[in-house]
Amino acid sequence: MTFSDWLKSRRQGDTEPVPAVDSGSETYPESDTSSDDDGNSESALAEKVREKLGAVIPNTVFVAERVNKSEARRLYEEVQQKDSYKNWLNSSRSEKLLVYYQPEITDHLNGVSPLSDLCMRARYDFLNQGERPREGENQHGKNIVLLWFSSQHSGKHQDVHRSRGKRARAMLGSLTSQLITECRHRDIPMKGLEKYNDRAVTRHMKNRLELFKMLVRQIPSDYKLACIIDDVCYFDQPELWDGACQVFECLLSLDKDKKVKAKVNMLFTSTAKPKLVYDYFQKPDRTIVYDDI
Repeated sequence: MTFSDWLKSRRQGDTEPVPAVDSGSETYPESDTSSDDDGNSESALAEKVREKLGAVIPNTVFVAERVNKSEARRLYEEVQQKDSYKNWLNSSRSEKLLVYYQPEITDHLNGVSPLSDLCMRARYDFLNQGERPREGENQHGKNIVLLWFSSQHSGKHQDVHRSRGKRARAMLGSLTSQLITECRHRDIPMKGLEKYNDRAVTRHMKNRLELFKMLVRQIPSDYKLACIIDDVCYFDQPELWDGACQVFECLLSLDKDKKVKAKVNMLFTSTAKPKLVYDYFQKPDRTIVYDDI
């Protein structure tokens, strides 16, 4: 099954009732004139919504401690020299990039592949790309990165990797939770959160998708957002298709969303040729394959 196949056969509705969310107006100003009290209230509400998401936060320390550092460094240095990677970092347009690399067993250490390390290095590169914040400006900068490790690249998918915490809904919850945190750090308005301060609402995929898109649409036009998803082929498992396709449709169409003002980049890695999302990376400048390195 491919992503396009799923789009043709996607369901017209959910199998269970989804609590309605009053979307209201989806036009958000680029500047905010709210008072400090409003800002404090919004920050507290944002934290409550994050708690409702029950999100899994990527364990970067785990990856850094267990990756085969010499192989990870070699892979990163090779990818770093590729024009497609440089373009992903520096382009003024929204960009998509897939790094497909099938590591040898000896490249793994404690179940972590060099691709996980590459994701963390790409995160660092993206955050440090562009102009430094001037004195008096928010020191977090205007580049935002959301990161997700689909698995630990430990070869065959073990039962633990089939748990709820590794499914597409959890991935979207984590990305949304990270985005809320990043918006708070940068004082980016998050209007409409009150509609999602309810576990009965946030537990549903449809509402999580609406919440994520609502937040992305409020990021100002002078910001750049990157979503880095590690080992996307994990979601090629048939039992994960439906949820995964909904999330990937959302992520990969953000650059076409006319309500999104910020530049949105996607970086996916995979330890096998991904079936669901590969159609989006058919152009030569959108894919880095291990054989090309």
